[in-house]
Amino acid sequence: MPRTQPGLSVQKACLSKADPDQMNSIVFSTLCSENEAFPDGRPIEVKGFFIATLATIPGSGKKKSTRVEDRIVVFATETGDLLGGNVPYALDLLSTSPSVELAQVNLNTEGLKSKFPKLFETSLGLCTKTEVELLLKPDASPVCLPARPLVMPVRELVDQELDRLVNNGTLCRVDSSDWAAPIVVVRKANGQIRMCADYSTGLNEALQDVDYPLPNMEEIMAKFSGNTVFTQLDLADAYLQLPLCTASRVLTTINTHRGLFQYHRLVFGLKTAPAIFQRTIEQTLAGLDGVLVYLDDIVREFQGNLKKARDGREDGDRKIARTHRQTSNMRKS
Repeated sequence: MPRTQPGLSVQKACLSKADPDQMNSIVFSTLCSENEAFPDGRPIEVKGFFIATLATIPGSGKKKSTRVEDRIVVFATETGDLLGGNVPYALDLLSTSPSVELAQVNLNTEGLKSKFPKLFETSLGLCTKTEVELLLKPDASPVCLPARPLVMPVRELVDQELDRLVNNGTLCRVDSSDWAAPIVVVRKANGQIRMCADYSTGLNEALQDVDYPLPNMEEIMAKFSGNTVFTQLDLADAYLQLPLCTASRVLTTINTHRGLFQYHRLVFGLKTAPAIFQRTIEQTLAGLDGVLVYLDDIVREFQGNLKKARDGREDGDRKIARTHRQTSNMRKS
């Protein structure tokens, strides 16, 4: 009987097939989510699913075996297949504690704004201590693809977004480029759009990996343990606050209905962007106790009272403001 991890065994696995419509229904009913992309912007690719009977093994913290048969969805990633489903909850391997009570307390954000006006400006922030360099694999070859067609209502919104990004220094128009990726447009819940470059068309495969880990759930929960007060900062336009070095800008060129544009900032959709951003923010906040960084979210944790939370939040704001001139998003703080 093959074991998938200590204390868990697979009793039976039956491969199944489904047409695309059935597959989408299965995936979204399993994940209970409407997100169609990973956090770094890569689209979710579903390879298929299988039905498996899984059981816990007595002696691994449980007095008797628990068995469940359920659907396991298989997702393709660049580092290997990823399995998803409801089995961990059905087997009581993951659970939420009903005894935890959360209370939201609004801190004096106006006081923070007056102390750190540069940090809370509405304009795009800029990291002044480092530039991002994108490294290509030795055998990489340029990939230049045409723009994808857009329907007229979407085109008008894309025009507005292109103008915004040019005006704030994120994009710059260019006449030619050896590299060019098409764009993907996703409509957000508020009716606006998110414009992303589709670097899965060539650039992501050509980039060297950045070996810097994101914190996993075990590390996150270990840091939360024992703390009772939390305060959060959210960095506005996260990746766009990190500038690209001149040599790397040509790699990020996008092809649109208005021609070619190059990014001057780190852009959502690059496979190395999450690791680069995580490393930069952790280096920025090094030396602050009780700090948990997960991409653009910064959480301070305290065992004490609200005054400590306020003071801790100001410590984080002060360090960001003095060292990198990045901006924080008060709407999500």
